[in-house]
Amino acid sequence: MKHVSISPSRQPAGAAVLQTDLTAALRRAALIELAKNGYGCLSMGAVARRAKVGKPALYRRWKGKEELVTDLFRHIGMPIVMVEDMGSLEAELEEFAKRSLAILKRPLARAILPDIYAEMTRNTELAETIKAYLQEPKRARAGTILDRAIERGEISKDIDRSLALDIMAGPLHWRMIVTKEGFDSGMPARYAKLITAALKAA
Repeated sequence: MKHVSISPSRQPAGAAVLQTDLTAALRRAALIELAKNGYGCLSMGAVARRAKVGKPALYRRWKGKEELVTDLFRHIGMPIVMVEDMGSLEAELEEFAKRSLAILKRPLARAILPDIYAEMTRNTELAETIKAYLQEPKRARAGTILDRAIERGEISKDIDRSLALDIMAGPLHWRMIVTKEGFDSGMPARYAKLITAALKAA
């Protein structure tokens, strides 16, 4: 029998491969441009220039800036605060405040979040992305604090859960993202005391 030599199949190369390191570099460039100029002024050309590549490299990955920003939140997103069982609602709320503020103090978060939240009122698809990849995971994690408080009998099992989560997050985002007043070192404890009282009264 005649021996037939079979060469290994040739691996795709060059433009056929979306290099992961280049994709990561493009995402970083897009994040910087988003923080610097906002969603409304974000352009694919500016992202390409910052990453020092041609625009075709971007368009091979994303059809436009909406798809690009959606991808950013899917792959980069924002850290989600998780608080372990600390024995009481007030203690957990104080820790929740400390960890949330540590994230909201970051320059990137303070630059991006106000603009993105504003854009959500005008852009339904982007709003759905932010809700799915940022807001819902954050609320799910914060909800574990409520679950433990209910199990301990600290708050009613019939509490308006959605409103309770709004009350927990609202003051932190308002002071750090909207008014940019910030918090002093004693604010997490004062926040925890007030929010605990409000949730227990609900």
